[in-house]
Amino acid sequence: MKSKFKIFSGFGLLIVIIILLTLFIQIIITKPHKYDSDFVASFFWMIIAACFTLHQILTRVNSLTINNDTLIYTNILTRKTKEIHLKEIDGYTRKFEMTPGFDYELITLRKENENLLKISSFYYSNFKEIKKYLEAQLKEIGDYTL
Repeated sequence: MKSKFKIFSGFGLLIVIIILLTLFIQIIITKPHKYDSDFVASFFWMIIAACFTLHQILTRVNSLTINNDTLIYTNILTRKTKEIHLKEIDGYTRKFEMTPGFDYELITLRKENENLLKISSFYYSNFKEIKKYLEAQLKEIGDYTL
């Protein structure tokens, strides 16, 4: 089974970074010598938004492949791949993330009180299928609070 991304989540975050960089370049080109307080404030907020978006991509947006008793996940940006055997995992925790207008479920795979992988319904369109498979293979070890 392979994970499927929602169009406006994982890849949508990449689009946000591209738009922010494009706006920043356009501002610099159109106002090369006018660095007033509005420009500095806009630049500051664009950098904060780009850093947050990049952090989300680096930590949560992974391509997930499930083969028999192995989870293989690859970061879509860095292409770094890691393999986890289900026998190594103690269990999983569930958490509900709430945002204005939307609620998302987050499953965290855990081993010895350490987070191995976070799988969010925000990023995967086949989250229910992934969740059903993990629930059949692993035990729930309680709710998890960040």
